[in-house]
Amino acid sequence: MNRAQRKVGGLRRRSDSGQTMLFVLLVLGIFLLGAIGFGVDYGNFWFHRRSAQAAADAACTAGVMDLLSNANTGASPGLGRFPGGDFNCKDHPTAVPCQYAALNGYDGQGNYPGNTVDVSFVPTSGIPGIDPGAIPNSVSNAIRIDVIDHVQTFFSGLLTGKHTQDVHVGATCAVVKATAPIPLIVLNPTCDGSLAIPGNGKVAIVGGPSRSVEVNSDSLSATSLTGSGLIDLSHGGPSFSGSDFGSVGEPLSGLSGTFSPGSTGSWSYPVTPISDPYASVPPPGVPTLSTTNTAPISVGSHDSVYDCPDSTGCKVYEPGLYTNPIVVKGVTALFVPGLYYFNIPAGNFDKEGCGVAGCGIGQIPGQCNYALSVNSNGIIRTVTTGLDPFDDGSRGLTFYFSGPGGSNGYGSVFFGSNAGGPASTFANCKDNLTCTIAGRTIDNYDTTGAACPGGAGADPMLGLPNMMPGNILLGPCTQDGTYFSNPSNTAAGGLGPVRGMIFFADRDNGDPHGQPSMQGGGGLAIVGTMYFHNCPDSLSAPCSPYPTDYNAFLQFQGASGPGTFLLGNITTDQLVTGGGGGVAMQLNTALVYIILKATLIR
Repeated sequence: MNRAQRKVGGLRRRSDSGQTMLFVLLVLGIFLLGAIGFGVDYGNFWFHRRSAQAAADAACTAGVMDLLSNANTGASPGLGRFPGGDFNCKDHPTAVPCQYAALNGYDGQGNYPGNTVDVSFVPTSGIPGIDPGAIPNSVSNAIRIDVIDHVQTFFSGLLTGKHTQDVHVGATCAVVKATAPIPLIVLNPTCDGSLAIPGNGKVAIVGGPSRSVEVNSDSLSATSLTGSGLIDLSHGGPSFSGSDFGSVGEPLSGLSGTFSPGSTGSWSYPVTPISDPYASVPPPGVPTLSTTNTAPISVGSHDSVYDCPDSTGCKVYEPGLYTNPIVVKGVTALFVPGLYYFNIPAGNFDKEGCGVAGCGIGQIPGQCNYALSVNSNGIIRTVTTGLDPFDDGSRGLTFYFSGPGGSNGYGSVFFGSNAGGPASTFANCKDNLTCTIAGRTIDNYDTTGAACPGGAGADPMLGLPNMMPGNILLGPCTQDGTYFSNPSNTAAGGLGPVRGMIFFADRDNGDPHGQPSMQGGGGLAIVGTMYFHNCPDSLSAPCSPYPTDYNAFLQFQGASGPGTFLLGNITTDQLVTGGGGGVAMQLNTALVYIILKATLIR
């Protein structure tokens, strides 16, 4: 009896054990199902986070590229494709960041499930490592994109009671300072034909950075290359095997002339505009009146101070303030190194033929204003002896063209079709030691002296003759590529290996009758930088939209005999060639300036 009872009790214990196992299995199953459910939900959240981050990065990058364009062209961040101030993409779906967010699957309409996209301008002071002054004179240079993805829940919602879970990501972008070598830059941001090479005009570039030319205009006709016009970049770039042409607004298909990029170059379109590399460079201070303001010094051939190269003697000009134009005709003029500051009363300029403007302005009628004029058999050279007491030691010249403003209040530089003598005169004498012009025997210039101490000379591919006739102008030897007495250059130690600004136009000058014109003639070699940019408030505010600003232009016109050579850089609002005129440039990679670039910070 007792054994029977014990047996029944043992069966009872085994039965209870089975029920417990079922309960444990049930609990474990529910737990595992819950874990799988949470795993599915959180795996979905992780996927959405990655997708939302990619959308935020794309929207941020697109938005900051607009800020970069605004900074480089002087537009306000409240204009263009930004509505101005902080905004969301539900109210502003056509804003650039919102369009890119939508292309990546985030329309910002605020639905549940759905997503919200917010765009805000952030102070750079709150971004570690970013200079608040990265864009001079600009309201904002940084934006933040916040994407909140309202992700639908599945299993986790059974416990939390929420049908959606917010996944919040963000991206911050800023326009920051960077350094880069500077190409030939045409700054006008909007007009047609800001770079015009009609007929048989030519621009040829040797060496320099990988991008040799940048045209900032967003016009579909920004570059006018017609007929037998030529853009030759086949020897451009660091390897001299070809370089890029950067166009903001025009594809290569819009051209009818010849574009030769070499084996490593291309037509890059569309590109981001490049800002004015000299925007922060102040104009020079007004010097004292030059002792040669009214009459140059006359010296004989091969004198002991200036080493006049002309058999009939030379006229010598010394630096300082000029209230009268300098006109060189039928003589050889020597310029002592230093600053030549022109501030000539309205109506007192030399009158010569006008240049051709671009951007629909067309031919400028009548006689135009020039402060420095070189015409019929006139030759100008830079004094290299260093013996004159007014020589500032810079080994070069800076011509600053200012004026009182108003009607006829600005002048510029003019080289006439017979400057340096007729082109035919020089056809066979460019490598000789002397040339004869109108009864004068003139020593040719040894171009090996064009480089500053420690600076780079001309590359053989430029085609610069060893001995050159005609006009030779050397910019000052500087550390920073500006002008010798510029505060930043002086602080850097003064004399340096880089030829700086040789022509520097007052930024107030937007008068088409006061722009530079180089119309051929005998040889012309300019070693330095030419800077013609119309932006009166450059140092304190962005440029105004065209046509209020950006009205400066540089013209090369007519056959130029042995050639027009530039060892340096050009920055101008418009560049026009024609009638066989053109320029062969060797870009100086030592000219490295602060530029702006768009950067995804985090």
